[in-house]
Amino acid sequence: MKLKTRIKISMVGIMAAMVAIYTAIILGSTIQTYRRDMEDSLRSVGEQKLMTMDSLMNTMVTITEKPLFDNTILSILRKSAEDYRQAQTGYQQYLDYETVNARLYTEMFYENEYVYSITLFGFHTETAYTKQRSGKGLLPGDPREAEWVQRLRQTNGRQALIFPLREDDLYPGEEPVISVGRLLMDPIGQQPLGLIRVDIAARDLKNILEGDEDTQVVLLSEAEELLYTSLPSGEWREELERLRPSRVTVSSRSRQFGFSLTSLAPKDQLKQNIRRTLLTMILLTGAFGALIPFITELITRNSMKPISEINQLMKEVRAGDLSVRAKVETGGEFAEVCDSFNKMIINTEQLIRQVKLQEREKMEAEYQALQAQISPHFMLNTLNTIKWMAVIQGARTIEQALNAFSQLLSFAVREKSEKIPIRKELDMMRYYTEILSLRYFDRFRIRYDVDKAALDCCTLKYILQTLVENSIFHGLDLVERSIEIRVQIRREPDRIVYEVQDNGAGMSPARIEEVLHQKHLKGKGMMKIGLYNIQQRIRLVFGEEYGISIRSEEGAYTVVRVEIPVLEAEDVSDSDRGR
Repeated sequence: MKLKTRIKISMVGIMAAMVAIYTAIILGSTIQTYRRDMEDSLRSVGEQKLMTMDSLMNTMVTITEKPLFDNTILSILRKSAEDYRQAQTGYQQYLDYETVNARLYTEMFYENEYVYSITLFGFHTETAYTKQRSGKGLLPGDPREAEWVQRLRQTNGRQALIFPLREDDLYPGEEPVISVGRLLMDPIGQQPLGLIRVDIAARDLKNILEGDEDTQVVLLSEAEELLYTSLPSGEWREELERLRPSRVTVSSRSRQFGFSLTSLAPKDQLKQNIRRTLLTMILLTGAFGALIPFITELITRNSMKPISEINQLMKEVRAGDLSVRAKVETGGEFAEVCDSFNKMIINTEQLIRQVKLQEREKMEAEYQALQAQISPHFMLNTLNTIKWMAVIQGARTIEQALNAFSQLLSFAVREKSEKIPIRKELDMMRYYTEILSLRYFDRFRIRYDVDKAALDCCTLKYILQTLVENSIFHGLDLVERSIEIRVQIRREPDRIVYEVQDNGAGMSPARIEEVLHQKHLKGKGMMKIGLYNIQQRIRLVFGEEYGISIRSEEGAYTVVRVEIPVLEAEDVSDSDRGR
């Protein structure tokens, strides 16, 4: 059988099978797919509505903060009833009301179209300044015993409160509202001055929360209090449960204020759309099935020659010739196939070269690693040989120094971890100070005050060693007397605190600034690493809240304090342990 015939038969069979499978999938999954799409659409719309509500609430919260940044308003709120009695006229109170109206209400109403009314209540005079967007400014009744006033009095003023949907107690019978309120604390003295409440009319939320007239919504606060609903507000819970079986229901929650929005869409619309979509898909599938023979003939007729040429090129590649390139002069999909074929050959050549290069680099790296291991271990073996020669010859001091240095070198070679137990850091520091004691002929004495609870916690290498070395070098080099160094390590609830104190030469404030903030410091030995290096390492690993602080007096003392977080041994990763 000719290749063309085989291709035609194969393509007809494949396309027929695909049409059958596709039709079966559509018949079986259309309902679930459309429902999911409808839920996704409802959820997406709901999330957009919640983002708008978060933005609106942010604006209202910002409005409640405005009196705190207006000195004129604050001065009015600070006035007492006695201040107005001394004025011997009610005109001053009228002027204050007009001032509040001009500086606060007018600006706020123009700033946000959703502001329905604003109420400012002063504690000192028990005066309420209130105004509605419509222009009403009279406050019916006494708000002092109102529930919203009592709730706000119990807050600390740092956070605004959101009050649920309810009948407006300031303007009864007009419009249900939700409110944002805040206790106003005097910036000077932090004493309560009054309250502010910003109201949003329920009807103004309709444009935000309602879209499709067939979709119902219920908006609840983080405390599950009703903020808005298109259902009967008095019986919304019962109505919501009654509608659930006949509705597609989706709930979303806002990220900032924790509002939850439940959207309900009728299932009748879902079923209607499903039937319409299903009919369309069946018609399209039938039409495509009828075109299969024509499509097959067209594809096979135009594809034979390029397929043959590509097949021949693939045989050459299989034989190992990667220099071949496709030169099929045709357009459409086969041009893309030829281009992809050529790119595949080029990428294969590059990959082969890259693999060979990586193998060479790997072998070289392994050689260098093995070579690097020779030198430190050779030094250790050599030091041990010299140490035993010192023992044989009775050079006790040299033996002691070599033993301490061997321990330090062994620690540097074998300990790959950046974080080590404080216990081990203390051991290495003692070996190091043992060498320095021989050098300085016991001109310094170290006292240790170490909290046992801190010993098994982890620290960065060389922190303690650098601190003690700094005390020895800078203390002894500038004074003729012996010095005393106190090393204190204690564990606090959330951190480890080092304090290294010496009675050496001390440092000037300028020198302290240089030590903590300059990278290039003059010094000896580990001082080339320097306190600045330790400072940067700590902050890089643990954050800006940790690090070094220095107290000092020239000619008297220096205290270096280091703070790092509590890091238990089990909290150190394998990579930190050098495994």
